[in-house]
Formats: sequence, C-alpha cells, structure tokens
Amino acid sequence: MTKLTFQMTADEFYEGWKYKLKKNNYKNRLPIMIIILIILIIVTIAITKSTMFLLYLFFIIALMVLARIMNKKAVKRQFFSSPTIKGEATLSTYDDGLEIINSYQKMFVPWQSIFSVKETEHLLIIMPTYRTGVFVINKERYSSNELNEIILLLKQNTTVEEGKR
Repeated sequence: MTKLTFQMTADEFYEGWKYKLKKNNYKNRLPIMIIILIILIIVTIAITKSTMFLLYLFFIIALMVLARIMNKKAVKRQFFSSPTIKGEATLSTYDDGLEIINSYQKMFVPWQSIFSVKETEHLLIIMPTYRTGVFVINKERYSSNELNEIILLLKQNTTVEEGKR
C-alpha cells in the first residue's frame, strides 16, 4: 500500500477541468467559433466590400479571447469557493484499486474501473470515474518515492495518456 497526501492549486485544477471536459466528450467550441467567424467575414465582404470587415474580425476575436478568460476565472472561482476541492486529499493504492479521501468523500475505485489518467511533464491528472471529480498532483511539488510508485502502479493497471505541458 502506498499513500500520498496532496493539495491542488487553482491553476492545476483548471488543467484537470479542461482535461475532464475533453474526456467527457464536450466538444471544444473553438472550431465552431472559427467557422462562424469565417462565415461572418464572407458575409461582411459580400455586403460591404469595404474594410469594415476588419472591425468585425477584431470584435469576434476579442470575444473569443474574452470568453476563454472568463471561463478560466469561473473555474478558479469554483475552486476557491469549494473547501472540498482546495482541501487536502489522500490517495492510497491497494492491490485491487485506488482509494481517494478528501474532506467530503471517501472513494474506492478498482483498477479496471478508473476512467482516465493523464501524465504530463509536470502534472498527474486522475479521473476516477466518469462523473466524479478530477484530482491533479503536481509532480514537482510532490516528487517523492510514493508518487513514483503510484505512477508505476497506474501505468501497470490502467491506460495512462502521455501529454504535453
């Protein structure tokens, strides 16, 4: 049995949240926004045949950037307002699965039932189940034998995605 107590930061939670959205098959809205932008540019050029389309282009791009910033702020606000997310969590490994305990819940997930795990250069992101939260461990802050053993067990018993960042 290996045990590691960790705590997430708001930025780490945001990275885990983005990964969770991706894994839960929420489509990224950026391709849709790009298609809308192209349609607006074509329509504007066809109607006005002037440089007014540059103003529309700038406005749409500014809205896209603003939407991403507001989304990140909303996720961070959720992090700071939740004592269960920003509190400490303890991850324990057993022969038959993984146990995660935080101030709100105690959850045991068998190895074969773990929904998703992603390892990047700096983070280990664990989604125990499809619906349950996401747990993010900063590999630099918790660089210990326990973390290395947990990563090894996750790689042996689940499919661990390799990622950038």
